[in-house]
Amino acid sequence: MKMLALVLNAPRDLTLERVPVKEPSADEILIRVKACGVCGTDLHLFEGTGGAMDSEYPLIMGHEFAGEIVRCGDAVTDLKSGDHVAVDPNVYCGKCEPCRSGEVHFCQNMVGIGTTAPGAFAEYCTVPSRSAYKVDPSLSLDVAAMMEPVGCCLHGVDRANIQPGCTTVIIGFGPAGQIIAQLALLSGSARLIVIEPVAEKRAMARAIGATTVIDPLH
Repeated sequence: MKMLALVLNAPRDLTLERVPVKEPSADEILIRVKACGVCGTDLHLFEGTGGAMDSEYPLIMGHEFAGEIVRCGDAVTDLKSGDHVAVDPNVYCGKCEPCRSGEVHFCQNMVGIGTTAPGAFAEYCTVPSRSAYKVDPSLSLDVAAMMEPVGCCLHGVDRANIQPGCTTVIIGFGPAGQIIAQLALLSGSARLIVIEPVAEKRAMARAIGATTVIDPLH
């Protein structure tokens, strides 16, 4: 079985190719990709400036994605064909010291779906079943694909310890800033200050609920 995939052969060398579909092993699932975002990491990989992990070419990028399960490995019991899932692209080993200490994001043997392993800029993607999270069929898969960036932003909000009644300042109102702003308001931030040079993004900040919007160029 083959599929269409965007293959990054070298910096700025992206081709649409037919490549083999990886059959799922016992603890893996095969997903038909329905939605995949384009992250800043993808742009860095495309330009050859690297990402958070050491990547090698050729590479199928794409790590912010959701889709429908086509096939499950024999050992997978909690998911089934037809389930809608979103994917955590960071596959930790569970055995190194950071993993055993509960800091899996510092795994010394991390595999990154879409950064060090084939990702979702393709019709199908094979991932460990433990990396997939079942979502309700009523939720749009376009929305479900946002799980990864929202998760990153939620971690930032937790680290910043945003509490009810506090003041939150966001410098730059790109996609991450927009997500963090909404999470900050949901966390009870009483005053939301956004610093952003682009007029359209400042307007979006006001629409989301920023109390103060600053143009740093004036």
